[in-house]
Amino acid sequence: VAPGTVPVIRSPRGNAAEMVAEKLDKKLRENLRDTRNSLFLMDATQTGHFSFQRPLLIVLDRNVDMATPLHHTWTYQALAHDVLDLTLNRVVVEESAGRSAAGGTKAKTRACDLDSRDKFWVSHKGSPFPIVAEAIQEELEHYKNSEEEVKKLKASMVSLGVRCQTSMLAAGVQSSVPAKIYLITKPFLHL
Repeated sequence: VAPGTVPVIRSPRGNAAEMVAEKLDKKLRENLRDTRNSLFLMDATQTGHFSFQRPLLIVLDRNVDMATPLHHTWTYQALAHDVLDLTLNRVVVEESAGRSAAGGTKAKTRACDLDSRDKFWVSHKGSPFPIVAEAIQEELEHYKNSEEEVKKLKASMVSLGVRCQTSMLAAGVQSSVPAKIYLITKPFLHL
């Protein structure tokens, strides 16, 4: 609670905390009515008179354990469940895909199944989130390196003038592309 601002006071009903909150509320109201009191007579820019934001003061009894509800695990699975729409091991993420003809934004949905086939999920669902972020960065670097190797291979094939074999290699590569794309892009669904 900051000096010069009147807090919103909340407490559970029916115990000592409610009585303390009522007495504190009564004292604050008396101080607001008293023109000689300097607690709430600060400069208007400091007090926030022009702001609708007031601090929240929660008065609790000693036997209430507040640490447990405020503590949250930092595992990837817990955060994915709380932050994303995780239902039945499936996450549906809505992305903005640009502007529509009507002038609004188009929403594009992307679904990701988080099951035993997803190697990244299996290996990192119990990990703390900072470790997951590092693993995503490593996967991204691995993907970039693989992309560079493919570009170098393509450039070296063109520079050697291998044209007849290129069509045969291209046919072989194209048949394995869908599986490779799935393996490469699967970690990026976790971004």
